[in-house]
Amino acid sequence: MQITRLHRTAGLLLATLLAGVAAACGDSGSSGTETGPLSLYSDNPTWEKGFTDAGTALQKITGRGIKPVSVPSTSDYEQVVRTSITTRKTNDLVKWWSGYKLQDLASTGLLSDLTDVWNAAEQKGWLDPALKPNYTFNDRVYGLPMYQSYWVVFYSKPLFAKYDIEPPTTFADFERTAATLKQNDVTPLWTGQSDTWTSFIPYQALVAAQSPDYYTKLTQNQAAWTDPVSQNALNTWKDWIDKGWTTPADSRLADAPAMMKSGKVAMLPIGTWQNSNLKLAGLTPGEDYGAFFMPTSVAGAPKSTFVEGGAWTVPTNAPNRDDAVKALGSWLDPSVQSVWSDFMADSSANPTVPSTDPLIKQIQAKVAQDKPVLLNRFYEAFPSKLVLAATTELSGFMVHQDTGPKVLDSIQKTSETEWADWKKQTG
Repeated sequence: MQITRLHRTAGLLLATLLAGVAAACGDSGSSGTETGPLSLYSDNPTWEKGFTDAGTALQKITGRGIKPVSVPSTSDYEQVVRTSITTRKTNDLVKWWSGYKLQDLASTGLLSDLTDVWNAAEQKGWLDPALKPNYTFNDRVYGLPMYQSYWVVFYSKPLFAKYDIEPPTTFADFERTAATLKQNDVTPLWTGQSDTWTSFIPYQALVAAQSPDYYTKLTQNQAAWTDPVSQNALNTWKDWIDKGWTTPADSRLADAPAMMKSGKVAMLPIGTWQNSNLKLAGLTPGEDYGAFFMPTSVAGAPKSTFVEGGAWTVPTNAPNRDDAVKALGSWLDPSVQSVWSDFMADSSANPTVPSTDPLIKQIQAKVAQDKPVLLNRFYEAFPSKLVLAATTELSGFMVHQDTGPKVLDSIQKTSETEWADWKKQTG
């Protein structure tokens, strides 16, 4: 009875969300429209102005702009997209993820082939060929990168200055920094599982700090989740929680910029796409906050950073499918990217478009100088069902830190099943 009621509730929620999105988009019908903006599904309400402004620049080239419609909950958003793309009521463009998340959606046969669009952009120098595998399934391209983000630790410059702290360059420095902040009644580090997906952030950081090679093997099903590197990561994470170095488990990412602004939290590990949200909160890069890369925790371990780029996709059932594919052919045009990059305050996926944000410029220069190992972010680095299971387990760990060994055992068992299913699914 309880399970049935739960399913009914979830079904009603999804139906309501779909109805709301359909109403917002209008019923364009299977024939599409000859004029007007292309409709876009997104899970980022704070990016709507950026989509619209970049769409205005895109319209000057293609004749079609962008009308974004947002579903703010990531889990609800995935359900809406997966359901809607099976129908003619879907949107023209869909914001998605790269890596296995994209391959999973492409395996349904419901995404348009963008190989020709990618190749044309690459020939113009608008795309780094090294990114192509993250957007490819069965040797065909099904997505284009939306942006290029590096994962850093944003920090409060006023708090660091107040307590005479320099950005840490070693792991020991990082932990000394956290201890100093806690002694002064400042929570050192934002972490949280209220958004579900964010529960992987400490895990991926603490694993990569020890061994980028182990992380890479884990994403290729060549290592076990129960290996010592994973165990050490959870032990360190538990220690941080026990010492009060992290925010409460139910903390929301949407609240993190305000927490930094108020001086309640000093550091935020996240992708550089968060730069725009920090600005929206009234913070000034270089003055109110800076950024550094998480230091390595094992002697001799290579430096690394996580990267992500999101993905533009076009459903095969999109009402204006042909125009949507054509529009993506110009998405990486410098005139469009300069508008989008300025809004995002992040790196453009087009390497010829420089960032105008001083902090992002510093980060790009640091990457060029250190040449860290570039790792695919956790959320895109594993089959979707494994990501869901792992983030759920890690969310539970944040509440019950004594469950570390059980958590890793559970993820490992799920990993074995999901990798086997993935091989069957993809042939």
